[in-house]
Amino acid sequence: MIYLWAYLAAGVLVAIWLYVAKFRRASGARAPERVFAVKRSDLREKLSVEQIELRERVQDPLGTVPDLPFGHLHAAWKQFLAGCQPGEQLWSFSARWPGDWRGEEQREGYVRVRLTGPGPAFETVRRSLAEPDGGIPKAQAPLPQTRRWAWWQPGPDRY
Repeated sequence: MIYLWAYLAAGVLVAIWLYVAKFRRASGARAPERVFAVKRSDLREKLSVEQIELRERVQDPLGTVPDLPFGHLHAAWKQFLAGCQPGEQLWSFSARWPGDWRGEEQREGYVRVRLTGPGPAFETVRRSLAEPDGGIPKAQAPLPQTRRWAWWQPGPDRY
């Protein structure tokens, strides 16, 4: 009989929890999503298109990346430039931005600056500052060879 009351109490608590969760979703009590925007204090230097494309040319000795500014992102760069209006200038920027769950981030790139202030940006770097190496994955060392599994591999004394 005690188990029956325990199951009934648990069922009532779950029903109350679901009812409250339903009202939270319906009320739209979500925090507004933050959108990254470059501020005037983040601007570094005014550059021409030619200077940026010379600076961002990818040098790949293996030839896997196109020999173009920004490499595989060249089409996105051209689309960014196509949106430029007369009177806009291109500036480099470097900004710190509070990340979602990984801590603070470093963001760098280029932005179109109007008379009213910085406009759309083309990001080239996004690095986590919470991790000492900037979130760059390290190459893993090969696993040590164990004697237990070495019997099946060919060696100097086998075949």
